This record gives sequence, structure tokens and C-alpha cells, in this order.
Amino acid sequence: MPPFGQSSKKTFTLLRDNPTQESALSFSDIAKGCCLTLPVLAEETVTSQYYNDVYGFIFFWGTGFSTADLKLEKYKNGSWQEVESLIIDTWGTHYDFGFFENRLGEKAIAYQLEWQKVLVDTDLGEGNYRVKSSGTQIIASGTVTQYSFEFCLQKYTEYRADETVRFDYNLNGLLGSQTDDRLRRDFGNLNFACQFRLPGAMFGFDKYPSERKYVRYQNGKQVWIQDSSKEEYIFKTGKYDQPLHKFIKNEILQSDDLRVTDYNILNPTRHQGHYVIATGNYEPKWDPQTIYAPAEITFEQGYQNNIRKRS
Repeated sequence: MPPFGQSSKKTFTLLRDNPTQESALSFSDIAKGCCLTLPVLAEETVTSQYYNDVYGFIFFWGTGFSTADLKLEKYKNGSWQEVESLIIDTWGTHYDFGFFENRLGEKAIAYQLEWQKVLVDTDLGEGNYRVKSSGTQIIASGTVTQYSFEFCLQKYTEYRADETVRFDYNLNGLLGSQTDDRLRRDFGNLNFACQFRLPGAMFGFDKYPSERKYVRYQNGKQVWIQDSSKEEYIFKTGKYDQPLHKFIKNEILQSDDLRVTDYNILNPTRHQGHYVIATGNYEPKWDPQTIYAPAEITFEQGYQNNIRKRS
């Protein structure tokens, strides 16, 4: 007991029952099963395109390669194992090596993977996946391998989709390289369709700035001649490492026909297939104590039709 007329204070931290430490996103931490890596969701029976993810895998090979292939790998029994050769349209749409050749003489090989078809395949189903592309060298007769991101496939539920944001977009023209600042990637006029679902993210926080233009008469009266308003948004990422931040910056934000769908249950504003344009800087908030950082960026609506002019 403190003496009369004095008080005693203590600070307590209340924890939820059985607290667990949050795990940061990591491309390589897939040994524990479906954790928060890169989620992909699908339904056993398709009811909506927004509940079924499709990922466009595309790899470029230079003039020193004679051929290339694509393999779907699944993480099983502690290691990556090849489970399918992506040479037919069973799980989506395949594009043979050389279906597109860019100005640099690089030949592409690609596959539009429909995760719903992987989910319902009795030999595949839920789990961790990636795509491997192997190119055969002409002179050295050796093989070089490229890998995609790693994905965790699960059945779609509102709970699993919560706190994710999906971007749909198309790739054209010259884009920056994600691994070498000296290089660029040339998609020409390919218009290659892509999708990407990001975990721990939210899109919305809508604002509606407006502007009126006036004409002023000699008597001082002002009459408006144009009234316009636009919608602005904020995209908040989860805590990602540098490779994912570079992917967002160099691919998603440089793409064409960018559309966004937000799946946050508690989001007061809803966006589904909404065309948007990035207008702000992409600046992750790095902390020297961790390799993971969140970021925020502003967007505005892709179509500006909320303009009225005085007739």
C-alpha cells in the first residue's frame, strides 16, 4: 500500500489468448506449408472471376538459347518436385517457345495458369507451387534455369481473401529489370495479361477532390463554366522484402490497363475491377532492424468522366 495521499502506477500489456508472433512475408519460407507467402485462391466450382486467380508466367531467353520449356513444381516432402510439364492447355493456356520475339532477339515462352484447374486436379490440389523454365544453350549445350515467385494455393473463402488486394494488368513496351538496373525487359505490343494478389494489403480510403472554373464578368459576377471531381485512393502494402517491392514498382506500376480489386472485409469502400492510375511515389518505409517494410502509394481513377461544362 502506498502512503496516504500518494498513488502507485504500473503499466500492463494485454495479450490475446495463445498469442502467436506475426510471420513476415518470405519467398523461401515455404517448408511449413501454406503460410503467408504469395496467396492464390480458387473455387472448386467457378462462380466469379474475382474468386479465381489466374497467373501469367512468361520467361524470355536470349539469342544464345535454342529452346526452353516450362515445368510446374510443387513443394512436397521437404523439397520441390516437378509435377507437370506445361506443354498443353489442361491447366490454362500454353504458349510455345518463340511465340513472341522482341526487338532484342529474345524469344518468350509463357503459360496462363488457371489456379482453379490446378485446385480441382486430383493429382495437384492445394499447396505451394512455382514454375521453372529451363533454357538450352546453343554453344555450351548446357541448361540455365529461371524460377517464378512461389505461391500458396488454397480454396477461396472470404476469410482467406481478407486483407488481400489483387491487381490485374497488361504488359507492353519497355519495363525496368527487377534484378539489374542496367537492363530492360521488352514486351513490345504483346499486351500480356497478368494478375497478382498481394497479402496484408488494403486499397481504398477514398477522397473526392473537386475543382470549379469560373468566368468573371465586368460587373464582378462569377459564373462557373466547368465543374469536375475525381476520386483518389491510397494503397497500403503489407511488410514485404525488397524483391517484392521492386516487382510492384517495376512491373505492376509500369503496366497498362491497371485494375484493382480489394478483398478486405472491413474496408468501408469497395473496389472490384476498378481502373486506376498510380500518381504518387513508391517509398517503402525501411527499418534497419528488419528486411521487411510497408509502403503507401496514391492512385486516382483511370477514367475521368465526372466533368460537367456549362452549355
